[in-house]
Amino acid sequence: MATDDALRPSDIAQIITPADPAGFRMNVGVRTLSSDASLSVQLYTTSGALLSTITKGYSANFFQQVDLASFLNGAAPGPNQVVSITVTSGSAIVNANGRQPHQRFQHPARQPQRGVRTTGSEEIADKQLPASARRA
Repeated sequence: MATDDALRPSDIAQIITPADPAGFRMNVGVRTLSSDASLSVQLYTTSGALLSTITKGYSANFFQQVDLASFLNGAAPGPNQVVSITVTSGSAIVNANGRQPHQRFQHPARQPQRGVRTTGSEEIADKQLPASARRA
């Protein structure tokens, strides 16, 4: 991913939690660039009610990938909830991926994520996703 694709102050990334959180493992990765970054993270119900807000800070040139509950400081997200991530300072690349263990063969089956980055009222499909997985 090019550094021009990083989220900057006021940019928002949204992640939809898996439909079956107990059956899917979801990870969130954060990569900062040459400066520190701060993120404001909100968890919303499917009806849009705010459940929690946390602030996360990362040093420059940092990478971390953790499970979704750890990213939310221990909050257990429910099915189809929205995690909204706003960059408040610096810049960061944020990505998410989910996997479900395949019951028959015990190997992971990928659940594609449909991240949307918004800048003001403009919506930009996450450039990391293949065209077939992007929102229309």
